[in-house]
Amino acid sequence: MSLINVGDLAYMRATINEMLPDTCSLLTLSQTSDGQGGYTETWGTAAGGTAVACRVDYLNGDERVFGNTLTPYTGWIVTLPYNKTVTEQYRIQHGGTLYNVTDVDSGKSWQASVRVAVEKV
Repeated sequence: MSLINVGDLAYMRATINEMLPDTCSLLTLSQTSDGQGGYTETWGTAAGGTAVACRVDYLNGDERVFGNTLTPYTGWIVTLPYNKTVTEQYRIQHGGTLYNVTDVDSGKSWQASVRVAVEKV
């Protein structure tokens, strides 16, 4: 028996969606041959990736290991609706700022939202 039923999960998703005050675009990379053995990279909007409800939260006080040294780290967490597909190959554009996706919080039993760790480009 599950503590959260289908109705409860739908309510959680609707409540979270009400707490997403901004919109952003989900971008994917396309590579086109340049005719000389190389390619040209172009970032375009992913299918269903325009005007996506989101919230961007500043992450401060975290630490990461860089070159065997514990280093202060700042980044951002972007929260999206539960049904959005995002991978580490995506970028997110919020206002005039571009972010690289560094991690996606996926594989949860009760997927009420998608949370994505990002860094400024």
